[in-house]
Amino acid sequence: MSFQGKGRTGQRLGVKKFDGEFVEAGNIVIRQRGMKFIPAKNVDMGKDYTIFALKDGYVKFHSTRKVSVLSEAEWEKLQKKQQTAQTSS
Repeated sequence: MSFQGKGRTGQRLGVKKFDGEFVEAGNIVIRQRGMKFIPAKNVDMGKDYTIFALKDGYVKFHSTRKVSVLSEAEWEKLQKKQQTAQTSS
């Protein structure tokens, strides 16, 4: 029986702020190893691949593994667009 790695604490990786959550500039959105998620609008990547917000706004995850932070005006516009798409279908 092997106990290798059992005496260490976890690395605490993962998504810290989810889709639709409000973030302030400098907040960590994702802690990751490698480029599992790719920074898009208003976010940047640290040397340890941590993705963090550059501006205040709402987190948006895209289907192409990209992560953005949208301003309040952009977020409201996106929500209205999604609501009209749901009501028309």
